[in-house]
Amino acid sequence: MKVSLITLGCKVSQYDSAQLERMILGRGGEVVPPSPHSEAFLICGCAVTDKAVKEAKQVSRRLRRLNPRAPVILYGCIGELAHRSGEENAFPPRDKEGVLLKLGLKGKAEDALPSWHRTRGVVKVQDGCDRFCSFCIVPHLRGKPQSRKLEEVIKEVEELSRAGFKEVVLTGVHLSSYGKDLHESLDIFSLLEALEKIPGIERIRLSSMEPVDLDREKIIQLGRISKLCPHFHLPLQSGSDRILKSMNRGYTLYHYLSLVDACRSTWPDPAITTDIMVGFPGETEEDFQLTLKALETVGFARIHAFRYSPRPFTLAENFPDQVEDKVKKERMVRLRLLASKLSLAYQEKFLGKVLPVLLEELSSPNEGEGYTPNYIRVKVQSEEPLACNTIVPVRIYSITDICLGETI
Repeated sequence: MKVSLITLGCKVSQYDSAQLERMILGRGGEVVPPSPHSEAFLICGCAVTDKAVKEAKQVSRRLRRLNPRAPVILYGCIGELAHRSGEENAFPPRDKEGVLLKLGLKGKAEDALPSWHRTRGVVKVQDGCDRFCSFCIVPHLRGKPQSRKLEEVIKEVEELSRAGFKEVVLTGVHLSSYGKDLHESLDIFSLLEALEKIPGIERIRLSSMEPVDLDREKIIQLGRISKLCPHFHLPLQSGSDRILKSMNRGYTLYHYLSLVDACRSTWPDPAITTDIMVGFPGETEEDFQLTLKALETVGFARIHAFRYSPRPFTLAENFPDQVEDKVKKERMVRLRLLASKLSLAYQEKFLGKVLPVLLEELSSPNEGEGYTPNYIRVKVQSEEPLACNTIVPVRIYSITDICLGETI
């Protein structure tokens, strides 16, 4: 069975997709690029926004034109949503076995750990969420939080270390809730302490942490993990307390700013990145101005901005005062201009400084690209030959869309 696997969405989707790839190979299947010779197409996709759903549908139509005889299978959040709509060949996130059986791949898949083709290994440590933010469909698609056993995560990271990986990225739908469903003494901090002891792993990165689960003491606790990368994705969503309350986010802007202050007191120039939602129901120009002001106050290293879109099963779908699309678009333009300015300002702090870069790919023997611990992408030049999956000291000499640096 020649299966073409297409991945759309977040690191959780990437993990599930990589896991499926290994399971397909383990049962005698073949993973191939999409072509008229593909015998099945498998889309592992997102349904967080209406835009993500439309993208999955567009990809599905293109694949059907490529080979009308091959089934298009939807898996993940998009699979759950399509399944609820009565579509065939649609499977929820926790039904990988159903996907494999649909592909005609039977038998035991004893080794279901994912395969990674880069130098950073992603490890999903939990799934599901019960926060029920008023705009978010994910708890309805992924179910209640389920954490993986500590020993399972340790075993997977040890395997990545033996395979030569130097960096692991911990991810989950609600990462900061890790362990709460397993044991009262188990949490993300005890997980990090255990993983830090694994030889060969030099960097541990967190994909995202919810502000509602953090306080100053917990930030200080994170600071004791020496291998932890100083890069924290803390979704703000809005700078207006009124909108945050309507979103059911569970924190105020003051609390969020206190977390940022704690991060900067613990690490020198950490990268603080965030998600911002534009046009949530009831968002006025005043609310939006509060968001812009908050972004400037924090000085984010990177901002992922997206327009609110009503999602089925959510409370906000039926909220009054839905914001017009033209207003959302206009606000997005302003926000993205500010985001670019802030990102450039953050990177300029490191001009002339030396940072360790983990090389992920080479364009020539003397030129490659990789990331610093604080997630700055750098194109590296060297007089000596470079090697992938090595950490090299690099002096930053230019700040553009991608930073330029040279080895020292």
